[in-house]
Amino acid sequence: LAALTGFSHKIWKALCVIVTFHTVTLTWSFFRLPKTEEAMTCLVKVVQFEPARMFGGGALALSLWLPILVWVFIAGVMQFFSKRSSLMDWVQKCPHGSFSRGMAWGGALGLLVLALLLARTGEKPAFIYFQF
Repeated sequence: LAALTGFSHKIWKALCVIVTFHTVTLTWSFFRLPKTEEAMTCLVKVVQFEPARMFGGGALALSLWLPILVWVFIAGVMQFFSKRSSLMDWVQKCPHGSFSRGMAWGGALGLLVLALLLARTGEKPAFIYFQF
């Protein structure tokens, strides 16, 4: 399969990456958790869906939603000031170079804001391998 070319080669490479990622992720739970029963419980909870917890925990984190809302607001303002044409019309009229630069700057600024929001302050956490 490694000798494939063209589109099938790209699909094979993507499949290899996906399988490798999931294998490492699944086996990490056995490395991290001291007992096999705990690791199996953790893996079961990964695939279990609990509707009561759907909008709790990390899903309600401001550091997740703030950059998304800021981006939506900026996109709305840009659409409003683009002579009231649709956003897709505006994107198609925009030269590809400037659109790419805008997306790159927007992505960079979004990552910067996200990093600042997620930055820890106060006591420095212990190195992860000292916790085992």
